[in-house]
Amino acid sequence: MPKDIRCPVCNSTTTIRTVKKGPNIGRKFHVCTRYPECKGRIKARKGVLRRFYNYKVIIPVILLMVVLLSIVGLILEFNVKVTEEPINKMLDAGFPVTRSVGGSMNITLDNARVNLTRGEDLILVNVDVYVNLKTGETERTIEGDAIIRSEIHYDQGYWEAFLENSELLDLDIGDIDISVRKTLFSTANASVRAVLDRYPIYKLKVNNFLYSIAVSFLRDIRVKDGFVLIRVGF
Repeated sequence: MPKDIRCPVCNSTTTIRTVKKGPNIGRKFHVCTRYPECKGRIKARKGVLRRFYNYKVIIPVILLMVVLLSIVGLILEFNVKVTEEPINKMLDAGFPVTRSVGGSMNITLDNARVNLTRGEDLILVNVDVYVNLKTGETERTIEGDAIIRSEIHYDQGYWEAFLENSELLDLDIGDIDISVRKTLFSTANASVRAVLDRYPIYKLKVNNFLYSIAVSFLRDIRVKDGFVLIRVGF
């Protein structure tokens, strides 16, 4: 007598009986053991379904699903290597950048070039710096260079990698007054943030149906020697 099947009317135990006549002949039912006082009954197939959902069945099914999902994941995984050249081409569109400080100083950032090095989760961008100083009737231009540090992120909606949280890491400029140097650094840093935050550096190109699905799911994005590795897929 199945202990897990209870009467739907009085919650007593049930016993299996087979219909011997009528339109339901041959069918099995869980009938209340208090029959005929209680006429509660359940079709036997419900009990079968309950017994079906036990650990002996669930565990193999789960394992099979994990294997199938792993296979699908391997199929729908794509590695995209983005070298320095296409990134530099994208940066060319955003530079040069010039800012004026009080009418006596103009700062220009130009020739932005990325530096991709293994082990860095950040992109380093080298730029040329030109400072035009005006003092009375005299005017001079000082040249230098700077290093920008920027995080790299991936927009799953637009399928593109972009720079974020950019900041001026180092500024190497000629011999100028300390107070002017501080102003220069602050202004150059503000220019960097205004230009490079959310700046797109590469857009993935979709060329087939599976790829169009995979690019909407980022697995990882890392900077390697000479390229950025973007892993997309399930």
